[in-house]
Amino acid sequence: TAVERFVDALATLPGRRRRPSPAGARVDARRALRSSLATGGVPMTVPTAATTPSALRCCLLVDVSGSVLDTADRNALLSVAETLSSTARDARVFLFDTELADATDAFARADGDPAAALRAAEIRWGGGTEIGAAFDTLRREHPDAVDRRTVVVVVSDGLDVGDPDLLDRGITWLADRASAVIWLNPLAVSPEFEPRSRGMAACEPYVDALFGFAGPEDLAAAAAQIERRGLDGSVGFRYDPRRFAADGDADGDAAGTADGGGPS
Repeated sequence: TAVERFVDALATLPGRRRRPSPAGARVDARRALRSSLATGGVPMTVPTAATTPSALRCCLLVDVSGSVLDTADRNALLSVAETLSSTARDARVFLFDTELADATDAFARADGDPAAALRAAEIRWGGGTEIGAAFDTLRREHPDAVDRRTVVVVVSDGLDVGDPDLLDRGITWLADRASAVIWLNPLAVSPEFEPRSRGMAACEPYVDALFGFAGPEDLAAAAAQIERRGLDGSVGFRYDPRRFAADGDADGDAAGTADGGGPS
């Protein structure tokens, strides 16, 4: 499924271990140096190594404000959390709006009810999203949820109404501490989207990849980019082929109108 493909793509991101391999693509410099000690400083062969993905550690932060849950596919969102909880070596799930709540057990336990947890958080809150406060609570109360091996996935439209300084400190801490930060924004599925809201503009420089997410097809598109390029290349909503196609259609429609015609 699209969700499984997305989670599998995440598993290729955190700290990759190297193992000796004659078919490896990278020179193992440390092994070469050690072997050269026995031959007067000149290695007789050039050892290589292949990379092995480490088990996925993930922290999922879900904005449960109405502006997000009314746009994103709830079933796909729940499926992401459930798939991470069942397949990752270590997965933590948090829901936030004006506060942050640890919902890990609701998704990990056999008797948990993820949908009910999501509904309860949606009903309890609703005073406007404070992303910085959520990040700050994570830092103070759940620091073990994120370390240098953790891929953090934030699901939010970035429409923050909280303290800008708190948001700056929070996203800086998160980016410094995590292996990678991936942001899924329901608004970014629009070809016209640009991260101009205060919250998204503050966070984007610290995010490794910002993707649009409204349904499973968006997760599949994000996975395809990660599979091809990892997070080192040009990835994110700006490089989504569907965005280019939409831009081309819009240009074609405009040209047709200017020529006196219209879109077919």
